[in-house]
Amino acid sequence: MKKLLLGLLGITVAGFGCSGGDEGGTGGSGLTCAELQTAYAKALIDARMCQANLTVVQCTQLVPVLPCGCQTYVNDRTELDKLKAQWDAAGCQATILCPAIACPAPGKGACVSMNSGDVCTSVPTPIAGTD
Repeated sequence: MKKLLLGLLGITVAGFGCSGGDEGGTGGSGLTCAELQTAYAKALIDARMCQANLTVVQCTQLVPVLPCGCQTYVNDRTELDKLKAQWDAAGCQATILCPAIACPAPGKGACVSMNSGDVCTSVPTPIAGTD
């Protein structure tokens, strides 16, 4: 299921939709930048899981998607923040070619029911005058 969610999100575990990766430092974690990026990708899947049948507000926390930095909504960013801090401490950088276009505005977070499990997603904010 996690592999399917990665595919639906347009993310590859090793490259997050891009290709390559920095094999640089470890930032005290003992993990290389590529390993931190992979750990982040896996943690992102868990952090995006939600339950569409609940009436509580979910999917309210924005986090960057490594290595290119576009943002996505999650329920719990705790583990992602730890991994991002390790990534930063290790001096990891996007040594890959990220899209040359600006990231889309994340809009509002929402929990969407999917066959593979409910997942946080971004609902675009309507542009004024296009109703």
